[in-house]
Amino acid sequence: MNINNGMTGKQQFGTLVCSQPTMAFTPFYTGNDAQGGETYSINEGWGLQLSFMIPLGDNETCNEISKIKLELAKEELNKQEHDKQLVRVLKCSQLHASGYMINPNSKFAYICSDVINIRSYVKANAEKFKTTN
Repeated sequence: MNINNGMTGKQQFGTLVCSQPTMAFTPFYTGNDAQGGETYSINEGWGLQLSFMIPLGDNETCNEISKIKLELAKEELNKQEHDKQLVRVLKCSQLHASGYMINPNSKFAYICSDVINIRSYVKANAEKFKTTN
């Protein structure tokens, strides 16, 4: 019997793959029943394989590159969030400019609730824009 469960553990960051130390425990059973005429025999084998797999070389370079890739992924996620918010503000301002708004009683009213017209804001808050000599 030959059992080899194979591979080291892997961490993958996009196209970067880093091998990790791995311990594997594999139980096994083999057996057969044979009947020939008046005889009956059972052959059984039980066991386990315990293996330790350690990648050669150091993982320092892989760890450094994975940290850089993680930071880049966070930056990309932040960029996508900012882009989403800018598109939301743009679409809400277009909606307002065309003379429409979302009904304040709608469950979607929150979408444009923080997008306001500058002139309306200054007019409603004139005291904030007075200059004193």
